[in-house]
Amino acid sequence: MRPARSLRDEGNLVLLAGAPGTVDDGLIDIYLHAKIDAAAALDDLLTRLGA
Repeated sequence: MRPARSLRDEGNLVLLAGAPGTVDDGLIDIYLHAKIDAAAALDDLLTRLGA
């Protein structure tokens, strides 16, 4: 598994299955966990991917 920092440095979108605050917030683009608004999270992801 590659560290989030190296992924971000390469310009990749970083998603984390876990709650905010699990790792350095500056490294994660989208957090995926049970209490999110799934439709809003997917919309955000699609927007970021340019779809």
